[in-house]
Amino acid sequence: LAPPPVPLCVQTSSRFLEHCRRHLVGHPLGHERLVFVTGIIGCNTHILSEIVFVENVDASPAFVRADPTSSHLALIDLAERTGHRPLALFHAHPGHGAAATAPSLTDLRQQQTFVDGGWDHVLGGIFVKDGYVRLFAPNLDFELDVYGSGVRTLSAAPREKLIKLE
Repeated sequence: LAPPPVPLCVQTSSRFLEHCRRHLVGHPLGHERLVFVTGIIGCNTHILSEIVFVENVDASPAFVRADPTSSHLALIDLAERTGHRPLALFHAHPGHGAAATAPSLTDLRQQQTFVDGGWDHVLGGIFVKDGYVRLFAPNLDFELDVYGSGVRTLSAAPREKLIKLE
């Protein structure tokens, strides 16, 4: 029998997650925001460390969509100019508490689009104003290692992690 596959190790810092949260939930009208995240790819390890901003369109307190041209150009720039790949797609949800970070059907369809395109390593991330964050990957087991203080792990299922930034 072959040994079971080793889950991907995803690493980031509490400072980076807080920086993401402040941007994503900080729209003056309360609209959702969306960003790509890239970073360092190592041996079975992804280090989430850099926000890739894209133009958000159709934004409201309950929805956001990346401008297709802006996101396409950002992904091309990542791949061709810098040799990087997207490692996550982070966005905000309205509401408060852990339940507000549950992926919507739209979120799950977006993640499936990445999987269908051969990018099953791209995590989804949902942030809410009061510090709850859910990272998820429908087809990929992963472990989450957050460097720094001020982060509490609330649940750690193989394909979904719920944390609280304090």
